Amino acid sequence: MSDELPLFQVRGSALDAIYGLGSEEVFEAEARKVVEKKFGFKLEKWREWDGEGYVFNIPRYIEVYAAASEGKVVLMEIEPKATIGVVYVFKKKAEFYEKKTGVKPSRLIVASPFIDDDARELASALEIEIYDFYS
Repeated sequence: MSDELPLFQVRGSALDAIYGLGSEEVFEAEARKVVEKKFGFKLEKWREWDGEGYVFNIPRYIEVYAAASEGKVVLMEIEPKATIGVVYVFKKKAEFYEKKTGVKPSRLIVASPFIDDDARELASALEIEIYDFYS
């Protein structure tokens, strides 16, 4: 069996996660393989306690994918469906990452097979790249 996952499999697992028929973890694992191959870097989950509630206005752990590439950091959010809220929260996560690590990410990317028009518009305004698995 090939290491490549068909894009329809990623899209199908995204639909399952959106509608509660499957787990978001399964979608993320499948999508992560596709994204890592496409961009040529290894994603690691970065997790840190936000005791001040910077991102969500309540204390909680913040998670985001990070990759180091040529001395620069890339942050990525992988979601079954990218909405304006996903993009906004991802920007807050990126700011929190920079605040905690002292490292400004060189690229911010939201990867999803389903992307709202409002999400695309906000991502453009916030200088966040969109990867929709079909571009």
